Amino acid sequence: MAADTGTGDIDALRQQVLELQSRVAALEARLGDVAVVVAADPVPGGWRKAVNWSLLESGMEASRVVEILGEPDSRKRVSKFEFWTYGDSKMSLYMGRL
Repeated sequence: MAADTGTGDIDALRQQVLELQSRVAALEARLGDVAVVVAADPVPGGWRKAVNWSLLESGMEASRVVEILGEPDSRKRVSKFEFWTYGDSKMSLYMGRL
């Protein structure tokens, strides 16, 4: 009788694991959809919004950086480099790319 109870418990646990794996897969799929939506467009507020900084990518053209963060407070060019400031934040571009 004890063996039957153990087998039933194992079967129940296996079923629970399968259900949980299915739920995790569904949640991961939804999370992927949300990440795509969040990364799509900058929010109003330019450089003052942290989410906009997360949209920047290495190699991005300077014009796209301006579209996302707005015009920098200052620009300084040294040879092929350009240094931009936004408030207390600084970034460097090389040959027009982040």
